[in-house]
Amino acid sequence: MNTEPDRRKVYRSPNIVAFLVTGAVVGIILGAIIGASGDSGNYTDWSAIGYLAVVFGSIGALLGGLAAVAADWWAHR
Repeated sequence: MNTEPDRRKVYRSPNIVAFLVTGAVVGIILGAIIGASGDSGNYTDWSAIGYLAVVFGSIGALLGGLAAVAADWWAHR
């Protein structure tokens, strides 16, 4: 009788939501810094900060999602 347990490879996938949220937060912070430091032109300072925070936050979430897909692919190799 063989009592040795079966060995199985454990697959750990990255938490995609954490990658998305982290990318978005980093993008929002970067957008707010750029919006506060530059010339706003015809917009108020708060409008420029808000607009750039939304744009950079979206780009950051996209890049975070791509990083999660790359990490998942790397884990499956």
